[in-house]
Amino acid sequence: MKLGSVILGFLFLLSANAFAQSAARPLKQVMTLEMPGESGTNGAMVVWHPIQKKYYSAFAGNVTYPMAVFNVTGKMISPADLETGFDTRGLWYNSVTKTLDANGYDDFGWAKFKLDLKGMPSEPEVYVEGLNQPDAQSVGVFDGLKKQVVFLNNGTLHFYSSTGEDLDQALELEIDGAGNELNGDDEEGFTKYNSTTVCYTGIANAEFAILNVDELKIELYNRKGQRTRTYTLPDDAPVQNMFNFAYANSTWWLFNTETRTWQGYK
Repeated sequence: MKLGSVILGFLFLLSANAFAQSAARPLKQVMTLEMPGESGTNGAMVVWHPIQKKYYSAFAGNVTYPMAVFNVTGKMISPADLETGFDTRGLWYNSVTKTLDANGYDDFGWAKFKLDLKGMPSEPEVYVEGLNQPDAQSVGVFDGLKKQVVFLNNGTLHFYSSTGEDLDQALELEIDGAGNELNGDDEEGFTKYNSTTVCYTGIANAEFAILNVDELKIELYNRKGQRTRTYTLPDDAPVQNMFNFAYANSTWWLFNTETRTWQGYK
């Protein structure tokens, strides 16, 4: 009798866990960040600066493409002609140095933007030279707990120190938390996901997020690579296979390439 109760309890826990993974919460749009200018197509990243209480964003693709700063309500407060000065891919707040950092295209290296008293970024200074990421287009994000920079490549997360050292650590993400890993070589595997960008959430047991473009879903994974949460996006959400995806200030961001606007969802 006791054995039967234990088995039933175990089965209940399994079913509850499966339900928790499959029950996707819908998201709705709550705000926007409108990028300036006409140059540039792909939004690299949105970053929330916890000290400045401001959003920072930049285009990917060219050193002359726009960069912008927004207040907490989404109003742009930076000059309309502000440029990145760096071929940005990833952009993050480095809680170790209290600076706004970025990784660039291919061997551009990593750079930091110093901020003036108004929180406006100056010319970037390269502090890590060469290719320090899995792929030329890799978008870096900062793991605030581990103080590491994380990159996504073919369904696997790669970890670097905050100073650009390859930690030789890899975490393969699992589709259902049961050992079924995402495989970039499988036609039905990672091809349906945004290939360049992973988001760090800071949420316990759901630290990393990737964008399922085909199914309009944001999937969250823990530090073991198991999927633990799923959010569903509206049918008209602007999803892309590369770049244009971010998480900042507890808000999910998707860049609308037609309107040049980051759309925020909660």
